[in-house]
Amino acid sequence: VAIGSGGPYAYAAAMAYLEAAKSFEEKLVGLSIPGDGSTAPGVEFLGAADIARKSLQIAAGICIYTNDKIMVEEI
Repeated sequence: VAIGSGGPYAYAAAMAYLEAAKSFEEKLVGLSIPGDGSTAPGVEFLGAADIARKSLQIAAGICIYTNDKIMVEEI
């Protein structure tokens, strides 16, 4: 969901993050990753809140009407 003047920018950024994450996961399939639930060294996965935050930061850098003071609330 993207609402407001910067909504399309935030939506586009979120879609780019999700596509990059999917591509990254596909590349990791061939690598041996520990079975204890940890990730390989240097590998960082973004959660939904992180993707939303980063997307809004990108939108704020593009759209003059989008504020860069971001508060993400999780339920």
